[in-house]
Parts: sequence; C-alpha cells; structure tokens
Amino acid sequence: MRVGVMRELRAINDGEIVAGLTDGQLLERFAFHRGAEAELAFSALVKRHGPLVFGVCQNLLRNPHDAEDAFQATFLILARKAGSIRQPDRLGPWLRGVAHRTARRLKDKNARRKIHEAEAAEYSDRAHRSSGSTYLGESEKALYSQFKLTEPWDSPHNKALLAKMPKVYAPLVAKDGEKGKNVTHYLGFVGGGAIFERDRGVNVRSVNDGTSNTLMIAEAVTGVPWTKPEDLTFTGQDLLPQLGGQFREGFVAATADGAPRLFKKSVNPNVLVQMITYDGMEIIDLPSTSEVIRVP
Repeated sequence: MRVGVMRELRAINDGEIVAGLTDGQLLERFAFHRGAEAELAFSALVKRHGPLVFGVCQNLLRNPHDAEDAFQATFLILARKAGSIRQPDRLGPWLRGVAHRTARRLKDKNARRKIHEAEAAEYSDRAHRSSGSTYLGESEKALYSQFKLTEPWDSPHNKALLAKMPKVYAPLVAKDGEKGKNVTHYLGFVGGGAIFERDRGVNVRSVNDGTSNTLMIAEAVTGVPWTKPEDLTFTGQDLLPQLGGQFREGFVAATADGAPRLFKKSVNPNVLVQMITYDGMEIIDLPSTSEVIRVP
C-alpha cells in the first residue's frame, strides 16, 4: 500500500513541476527525452493548448467529429516537429496556424467529396432513367450464367461466347487489327495497393480514400478479349500502365463509386498513382484533372 501511495505522490509532484515549465522547456523535454518524462511534457502541452486548438478546429468545421480529427492531426504534427520549432516560446500562435490550416484542408476535402458524391448520385439516377441502359442488366446476367467457370476463358465453349460482348465493354472505335475480335480497352487496376488486390478482396469500407477519389477501371491503350482475365498491373510506383487512345482530350476511367470520368492528357502521373491506391489518404483535386461524363 505504501508503494502505491508513493507512486501517486511522485506523479502529482512530477505533474506540478512540468506544469510550471515554459513551452520551450516542455518541447525540449518531449523532443530530447524518453519515457515518462517525455509523456508528461507532451500531456502538459496538450492540456495547456488543447482548448485553443480545438476551438479553432470547431469554429471552422462545426462538426465535432471532424473537429476532433483536425485536433488530433494538429498535435500529431507537433509531435513530429517538436524538435525543430524555431520559436518554441511562441508555440501558441504556431499551433493556432497549424490547426487553422489542418481544419481548412479537411473542410475543403469534405466539400469536394460531397460534390463528387452528389455528381455520382445524379449520374446513377439519370443512368437508371435512361432508355439506353448503361448498367449490366438481365440480358448480361443471362449471358454470365452461360459461362462455364470451371473451364478456361478460351475453352471451346467459353470462347464461343466472345461474340456476345455487351456494348458497354466495346471501344468507341475499333483499332487496326481489333475489328471483329470482341476486345475491350476497359480494364481494372490490380496489385500495388490498387482496389483489385491479387491475394485478397477489398470491400467498400476498406477504401479509406473514398470511392469517388479511387480509380477502379481505366481505358488501356492495348485491348484484350473481353472475357480474358487480364488487367492493368499496378506496381505502386511511378511507372504507370499505358492509358488512352480513344479520345483526343484524354482517357476514360471510372472511380469506385461507379462514375465515369474523362481525364485530361495533362494529368500529373503522381495524381494518378495516388488515385489508383485506395488507402493513401491523399487529398485529390478532381475538378482540375478530369470531368464527369454525363449520360445524355
């Protein structure tokens, strides 16, 4: 019992000592010490400046959950940069600026996501009302049931079904050597953190970047028979598969929310890499890279 009391007294004493230190001294303890001493110093900083940081986040975001996310992100930035802050005794204004920028970025990201989700919902509604069906329906379901999944895609039975390719898979204009071969240029990204993983399935809840920010299918330069299990290999690096060829302006791709988009030729390859991965937590400015293709 005596040991427990001594520990409590020591903790109280340590807390009082830490509380009396300046911001600069607390930062120094956190950045250059380890263990309980560093933890106490950081806790003191959070206690001292937490109300200010949360107030800034809440004023910008309104939503308490978003404000809490921005609050945590702000102090994570402090934890990473504690040893490199040039004016440690002006930590309050520094944290205010970080909190404001962090909350603003999150607010802008949420606004863009709402726009994309609204566009996707509008597209879905118009597609369902369109006389020319864009989605696979009963006829395609019946075609699927004719395939023998226990046989290779090019077995005599399955190969005979190539000629029944749904129009939605067909290219706008058949390239030289492709006419009559029932090829498609719309392929999925596989591997390297793409939404189609080789060794495991990815569900919608796993798409932390948001379905409207994650590429699922794109127009490849080289077409393949539409039933052939061949897709766009993604390595997770800057080396991208060759895309496009159907349109002068760019190439068509579909995000994981089902919305087709026309991407500009000038799109930054790094942006495409970020969009192909589904768990990178990047902020994507979609309007500057592409536009939604609307159903007439």
